[in-house]
Amino acid sequence: MRIAPNAGPGRTERRQAINRGTPAGQGSFSTAATTGHSAMAPPVELAGSAPLASLGAIIAAQGAEDLEERQERARRHGEETLDILGELRDAALAEGGAAYNHDRLRRIVGTPREASGDERLDSVLDEIELRAAVELAKIDREV
Repeated sequence: MRIAPNAGPGRTERRQAINRGTPAGQGSFSTAATTGHSAMAPPVELAGSAPLASLGAIIAAQGAEDLEERQERARRHGEETLDILGELRDAALAEGGAAYNHDRLRRIVGTPREASGDERLDSVLDEIELRAAVELAKIDREV
């Protein structure tokens, strides 16, 4: 299928006359201003405003989503830290170089972590980060 480029708006062949009204300085106000009567419909009473409880419910729902998002980010942070620790363990057992993993672990441990809102999850993440800090201290001592 061939797609043609957009050529923009097409031209029209006929021109429409523009009603310019009266020349400047020769105009007049509408009859409403001169007679004091308005041609507009009378004002309509507005319906009452929506209850604020619905606004509060929306804000609460957004807060719940934020809590779920924070917990998911915290879980991913913990899983990534554990993965790197596992890779370090495997590299140590294979006696291979793991400088790349050291740098990744330093970056993760050095990144501040926000509270997830779940005390048990935060406790587990604290233990994971403590273990990662111990491994980094061992690496620094060896170097």
